[in-house]
Amino acid sequence: MSPLLVSTQQAGIQGIKSKGDPTKINPEDFFTIKEHIKKLYSELVNCNQEQIALIPSSSYGYASVFQNLKANKGDEIIMVTDEFPSSYYTINKWCNNTGANLIEISKPSRESEMTWSEKLIESINENTSIIAIPTVHWIDGTAFDLKQIGKACRKNNIKLIVDGTQSVGAVPIDITECNIFALIVASYKWLFGPYSIGLLYIDKSLNTGDPIEYSWMNRSNAADFSSLTNYTDEYGEGASRYNVGEFSNFILLPMLKDALEQLSNWTVEGVNNYCAELSRDLIEFCKSNGLKINDSRERENHLISIDLSESSITADEIVKELKKENISVSVRKTLIRISINVYNTPEDISKFISAVKRLI
Repeated sequence: MSPLLVSTQQAGIQGIKSKGDPTKINPEDFFTIKEHIKKLYSELVNCNQEQIALIPSSSYGYASVFQNLKANKGDEIIMVTDEFPSSYYTINKWCNNTGANLIEISKPSRESEMTWSEKLIESINENTSIIAIPTVHWIDGTAFDLKQIGKACRKNNIKLIVDGTQSVGAVPIDITECNIFALIVASYKWLFGPYSIGLLYIDKSLNTGDPIEYSWMNRSNAADFSSLTNYTDEYGEGASRYNVGEFSNFILLPMLKDALEQLSNWTVEGVNNYCAELSRDLIEFCKSNGLKINDSRERENHLISIDLSESSITADEIVKELKKENISVSVRKTLIRISINVYNTPEDISKFISAVKRLI
């Protein structure tokens, strides 16, 4: 998780206080903040804001998309190995239900000149109907070339479904340019939002699909509280049918709105450039000390993993020692994953380098 901005924390506190006197919450308050959030997010990822829905988790987003996709027996869906469990479970269940084949593409060896993205594209055949990948792999930080993968999907009439949780907000992404069919993002990482709220972009071809739940709030007459029992089969515009029930959460939504406003002020490009400055010394340190990190073609500035599989000291041992110096990194298998962002300073990087140099 990212830390919460001070202003985002205050927005949450104000949201709690608003429930202290619910007589001051008006019917329009249930809907206006959602529109602010959709506008801010659509500008961040370049899409039509009507195609954005509020979701509680990435698994909810995946379920919303896949329950509206059909497959013929023999169709193939391509994933990468060691995908995040929520993605894998949803897609594996979908394959079992539809008869589609799940194809997992492993990362090329370090000796190979081929990138993971190139291997994915090479694996496309006449049976491929969907590619479902992350923007950045959650274990080792491998960045996928969405522009080239999206181009291959457009050429072969393949749906590209992307989990952007590991990078959206820290790395620029363009839904239109990358030909993305669905983009699923939890907000608690690089969007600086709270836990249990996220965003789903979904292609307009699914605007008549079947949502997970049948919330009154997503209906076309929801804003008129006096007519709610005039039951209707009509939903709001675009992807609004996929909003989670009670999406107007008066604590979480003000927090997400505040975080997106700050990110909009910083700009994703600005955040990414700042991370590039911070990571430069770290990358040079790793290279000069024989520590394995991803090739520059498959690396983003905000998420760097050091592979210690051939080291005399384990990732767990390093993390334990770093913790004593108040340095926090994550362990993923035999790697330590370093997450850099605006909450870091050059001094943080120097402290980390000094500590690791001493340990190895």
